[in-house]
Amino acid sequence: MIVYISYDEPGRSAWRVALGILAILIALGIIVAVVGAVLWWVNNNQGGAVSAPAPASVAPPADAVSLQQAVTSLHEPDTNTIFLVDASQSIELGGDLDVVRQSLVDVVLPYVDPSAGVAAQNSRAALITFTQSTNAVVPLGVLTDSDNQRAWLANAGTLATVDEGAFIYDAVKEAHNMLAMVNDDTRSNVIVLLTDGADGGIEVPSGNTVHSETSRDALVAMLATSPVHDLTVHTIGFGAEADHVSLKILAQATSGKYTYASR
Repeated sequence: MIVYISYDEPGRSAWRVALGILAILIALGIIVAVVGAVLWWVNNNQGGAVSAPAPASVAPPADAVSLQQAVTSLHEPDTNTIFLVDASQSIELGGDLDVVRQSLVDVVLPYVDPSAGVAAQNSRAALITFTQSTNAVVPLGVLTDSDNQRAWLANAGTLATVDEGAFIYDAVKEAHNMLAMVNDDTRSNVIVLLTDGADGGIEVPSGNTVHSETSRDALVAMLATSPVHDLTVHTIGFGAEADHVSLKILAQATSGKYTYASR
């Protein structure tokens, strides 16, 4: 009698497949561990070549001055000076709002109290704020006038911000046009721009990025050929996001001064 022994071939194949998968997973685990060890060694022994470098901190230029000093030093005798102040909310969020307020208050203090500094003689000043549009907070006038002093102190000391982008180029153009309308050739005409960022910003609630209608190049060309008598545009940048390049270019269009200001 012949006895035949049969094997369960399907069951045996299933075991082979399972063992094969297990072997593949073990091999992949070993490969991942080896690659990870190599990357760790490279990262720690060759200057961290495989990791992204930490962002560098923004350091102010070596010639930075205080904001109060920058603002008051640009209010000179025999001038019509428009102080054009960025009122976008980034100034408040960046912690600079109180310093901006105080620097503007310091402009009028010498007229109120001679011990606070030297007042600019035969000069007029205006305080204009801007975001996407301009706002004449204190019209151009002499600061020896007590009403102008009160208006300046009250408004500069309570300067508020708006959650809008800052249309720098449009604002400078409008300030220039104000001086052109004044048409005073007995004094120098000056714009002092204070801003903590670049032109434009995010429009809420649309979320779109918006900018001045006036381009930087068009504004520079207009300033360089302006018929306004003895026109000078000084620019003051402060905060980590100040657009140093554009602010320098604007100032240079009229042989003005660019100042990076610290708190």
